Amino acid sequence: MEKTIFVKKVLIINNTLWPLLALLFLTKQMRLITFLCVLITVCANTFAQSKKVQVKLVSHPGVNKKNLSIMYDNGLAFQRVVLSKNDASNEEMIETESYTSYLRITIVGLYKEEIFDNNEDFYISSESGRIDFFKNPNRKDNLKYKLLLNGILDDIGQKNHKNAIRKEVNEMAAIRQNPTLATDESLRKIYNDKAILIQRIEQNLVKTHSDSFYYQEMFYKKIGMWNADFTEKELRDFYVSNFDEKFRKSVYGKRIAETIADLELDEGSIAPAISQKALNGRIVDLSNFKNHYVLIDFWATDCKPCIQKLPVIQTIADKYKNKGLVTILISSDIDEDDWKNFIIEHNLDMIHIRDSEETLGIFWKITYIPQTFLIDKEGKIIYSAKASKDDNLEKLKNILEGI
Repeated sequence: MEKTIFVKKVLIINNTLWPLLALLFLTKQMRLITFLCVLITVCANTFAQSKKVQVKLVSHPGVNKKNLSIMYDNGLAFQRVVLSKNDASNEEMIETESYTSYLRITIVGLYKEEIFDNNEDFYISSESGRIDFFKNPNRKDNLKYKLLLNGILDDIGQKNHKNAIRKEVNEMAAIRQNPTLATDESLRKIYNDKAILIQRIEQNLVKTHSDSFYYQEMFYKKIGMWNADFTEKELRDFYVSNFDEKFRKSVYGKRIAETIADLELDEGSIAPAISQKALNGRIVDLSNFKNHYVLIDFWATDCKPCIQKLPVIQTIADKYKNKGLVTILISSDIDEDDWKNFIIEHNLDMIHIRDSEETLGIFWKITYIPQTFLIDKEGKIIYSAKASKDDNLEKLKNILEGI
């Protein structure tokens, strides 16, 4: 949130800097008039994109607020509603400035049992609305509570979205029940192909309905997932090509652009710091490897593509070690023994770091594994397997031939 606010302030400064400087050359009266005009323009631009929204949340007898978690997204940030701990207080209020055509309210805990995606989204486009929570006496369904909605919508595109992918989702659900899924390569391929097909259908829905808030939001939600198959540039191009300029300049549109820009480390940028204990007990500090090329691979023992790539990484590490290449494997394994035993069993002769809390993964913007980087002698990232679309590391080998 602070980052978004900072960007907004910078934009305001940039838009008003030259008019303010011009005040120095005007008469006193003209300076006052011009200043007021600039101020009004700035305020109008800032508030024209927002509107005040109030939503009353009313809990009726039998509703346990401790079982409910309520959040909302106003286009600027995702916020949690702090519910009163006093059971006698049955009314809560959401009051916010909304920067989108709909304020989205997410309610978790409506179900008696935990199920996949145990949450429901509701939307409001007017200035006020109300949600009443009632205890559900019907034991035949899975709802703990039933809702009465006033001025609130429970579907602004979800039904069309689900209908478009229903066949593939049902087929994937049936495959998931097959106990051989983990070992049957042909079955896994069918499953993965259906996942890819769903992604393509969703992309086409976004393209076709980019003026609809539901699909604008769907794109925002899917950015991290789609990043596994598309680079930051490809996602940025998709965004610019399919969403009009007015939306991209809105507060919500800029938030989406910032999210895309923050997806991955660009080749040519300075590598984030690493200072962490290695398997041998010594502290590995990336700054100690100046005048060396450093190959870094993020992986885990339960990641099949990672394991398939490791022999290639080991071959590269052995081949270019005499040229000063340092190779570091960073695992996200939680179980330390599994990690150690795997390294010993496969004789992985490289520097090993276990990033069980994925602290390094966050700094390195790792959204999936495996991911491989090459750092030059100045500490710059000169190669990313993701950015280079180089799953087989052929481009990496060519780069290393020239060091």
